[in-house]
Amino acid sequence: MRTGKETKPAGNIHRQQLFYWMGRSIDDRNGRRKLLRDGLVDEVLAQVRGSLEQGLWVKSPRYPERFELRGRAFALDLPIACFTEWSLGESLPHTAEYGRIGLGFPKRWVIERGGQSVTYFRHHAKGSFLAAVFKLLAAHGAEGEAGVWTPGPAATAFEELRYLLHFAKMIRLKSPKPTRPAPKHRAPAAARLVKRPRPPAAVEAQMFKRKFGMPLQFVEEREWRIVHHPGAKGFVPGPGVPDYYLPYLPGEELFTLVLPDNKVVSRLLQNDWFTERLFTPWKHYPALQGRPVPPVTILSHSDIGTF
Repeated sequence: MRTGKETKPAGNIHRQQLFYWMGRSIDDRNGRRKLLRDGLVDEVLAQVRGSLEQGLWVKSPRYPERFELRGRAFALDLPIACFTEWSLGESLPHTAEYGRIGLGFPKRWVIERGGQSVTYFRHHAKGSFLAAVFKLLAAHGAEGEAGVWTPGPAATAFEELRYLLHFAKMIRLKSPKPTRPAPKHRAPAAARLVKRPRPPAAVEAQMFKRKFGMPLQFVEEREWRIVHHPGAKGFVPGPGVPDYYLPYLPGEELFTLVLPDNKVVSRLLQNDWFTERLFTPWKHYPALQGRPVPPVTILSHSDIGTF
């Protein structure tokens, strides 16, 4: 007979952490090499320190996403912080775009701050989603330049609609790779027309091959977002860039820190300022009230996929 409570967690096919990635400008200046130059190591540590002191950046995008339909546009320009539900082993292509400094948070932390997963929709002029979006925008606001809309008489309704649309993202097909030019010396046309019979095994394999189509941009990221809302908790006004900070507690809310290479990991682990806050955060964050929490897991980007 069983006694006590069942402690085994229910099965879950989803990832337990969401990762926020940053540091692309550092990788650009490093020429996209795997090992950072010494001066750039200092910049990585400065970015990590700033994040631990102030929080995640929530800022208006430099190049806002746009919904477009028949000459009309809507820019997603509210302050935003983006996360991915990818496992670390699948994150390498993503970090090439956004940077190799990763911070892993539990989903509850994102949800408590108004965050949620992105809804993906087909970017098609004949689809119903975009048509409905622009009908709602026209009913509650007026279109300006560069896809920036202003609220109409029902300002509250427009602002709520604008906020919710930031959790939608267009699916686009990846551009096909350019084909290689034909070789200068080709076989005669008659010889090229002769088709060699395919072996039966190859024919059978082709019959049962699944056709998935071209890869879809963004969908594989499984993106989550926190979008600034006046009613959401946790936002601290910033200096303008960023618009806001989202403070967090290491160990209680930050679970994992991914650094670009082992040189950065070594430098961080030799610095008492970092080790004390990452491994014994209750000594430095009053919100923990002296309550011990698990230390933050430190990983090197070069170790991703090796375990």
